[in-house]
Amino acid sequence: MDDKLKRLAVSYAILFSVYPVLFLYSHNNGYLSINELFLPLAITLLGATILLGLLRLISRNSNIAAALTAFGGLWFFSYGHLMNVDTIMQDSPAEFIVNHALWLWLLVFVLGTLVIIRLRHRLLGARPALFIIALVLVGIAALRIAGFEWQRVRTASPQPDNSVAVASPQNKQDTSNYPDIYYIILDGYARPDVFQELYGDSNERLVNYLEGRGFV
Repeated sequence: MDDKLKRLAVSYAILFSVYPVLFLYSHNNGYLSINELFLPLAITLLGATILLGLLRLISRNSNIAAALTAFGGLWFFSYGHLMNVDTIMQDSPAEFIVNHALWLWLLVFVLGTLVIIRLRHRLLGARPALFIIALVLVGIAALRIAGFEWQRVRTASPQPDNSVAVASPQNKQDTSNYPDIYYIILDGYARPDVFQELYGDSNERLVNYLEGRGFV
């Protein structure tokens, strides 16, 4: 039974560590290729395995080593979310967090580590629950990735065309005189009033010039 609990500890430590990578990829489906997932996933797996081994040697306690590895994996990938907190919060709290993100990030690491060490005797009974939670989180992200990749493969596969195309001279159109149409989308480019409010300057001259050239 003890060997099974040890395997559970190793498993949830690794699962929690790789979950942020799978979560990030699953929420960026369509922007990345599946091949771009393998390298960061392999590096994270290797790093978590090495960290788990080192912590077991230092602490001589598999419970603490597993919990710290799991926490470390989640904590390491949390910095980007901390920097983007202003997308879900407004005004002073968000500004304070962003301006002091590094120190808050390090404070979370110290406090989390101290809590885990203090609760080390309770970690034994929590291993099955932690394993189930980690497995569910990884499973949801993996299913999301698999579903999108399957849909992408289906969309990319050529579909059989049962219709018979009949070319006739009267259906042909001369497209040589058609104008080229370009859609230029400046992602995140502000309106003149927002530009003035944020940067104290106006981009109205550029906007008027583009509108005068027929841009919308």
